Amino acid sequence: MLKKLLILIPVLIIFLLAMAFGAQNPQTVVVNLLVLQTEMAVASLLAIFFGSGFLVGILLLCLSSLSWRYRYNRLVKRLNKLDKES
Repeated sequence: MLKKLLILIPVLIIFLLAMAFGAQNPQTVVVNLLVLQTEMAVASLLAIFFGSGFLVGILLLCLSSLSWRYRYNRLVKRLNKLDKES
């Protein structure tokens, strides 16, 4: 529980700072993508980048967790097999 809280607090602080930054910058910027060019507010652009970074981080965390779980299960099976042999 404490580990989740220690992860959640910095994420909330960063999110609040991003919201404050976006509220103080109402101007628009031109964004050139590969196939289109658009004008966006700094706040919405910041929200898109922050959200996509958060989603990529969660995806990598899930993949890492699955990898460690697979390794753990494989080692437990090997250990059980060695216990049965001896």
